[in-house]
Amino acid sequence: MLASVLTTFLWAASAVCGSRSARLVGGTEANFWRLCCAAATLGFWAHLFGQGLGGVSFPYFLWSGIIGVGADVFLFQSYPLLGARLTILIIQCGAALVGAAVEWLWQGTQLTGWQIAACATILTGVALALAPGKHLGTTPRALRAGIVLSTLGAFGNAFGAVLSRRAYAVAERAGQNIDAPTAAYQRVTASLLADDQSQLYSL
Repeated sequence: MLASVLTTFLWAASAVCGSRSARLVGGTEANFWRLCCAAATLGFWAHLFGQGLGGVSFPYFLWSGIIGVGADVFLFQSYPLLGARLTILIIQCGAALVGAAVEWLWQGTQLTGWQIAACATILTGVALALAPGKHLGTTPRALRAGIVLSTLGAFGNAFGAVLSRRAYAVAERAGQNIDAPTAAYQRVTASLLADDQSQLYSL
């Protein structure tokens, strides 16, 4: 529970900083340098105290990071269109719903009645937030584009999260204990490489 609460606060701070940086230097550049900072910081821990880039779960974290970089690209492209509040609202709430569906189809994880009701409440809240009206001065065209980009980001986040959970399950069955900073490093390293290649191809 504590980790989830701290993640919420960190995501909120990251959204504000990410939105600001995306407006200053552009979404693609902001996302690339964010990944560089994360890889350097997490790599210091992972190679000194963790498992580095080893372990049977690494391929799963690798694909989780590759899929995650797509979600991050949509995230940072949506920031200038919708702002931090609406972008994070759509991506995080949408990712929870998509993630639940993917886990149910892939791993058989079923939701209880209360959890389904909570999902319906999330959908209602998102619909109300996106109801016609003023959205920080956003034009209708920018609003539609931002919603599409954020929705794609939600799908990417959901698939990446399910793959990460699968990676932990694989490591546990193999008797390996991978710590959270190492898992994040393996994932962000793949994201950084994928983002770097995408920028090369766009030149």
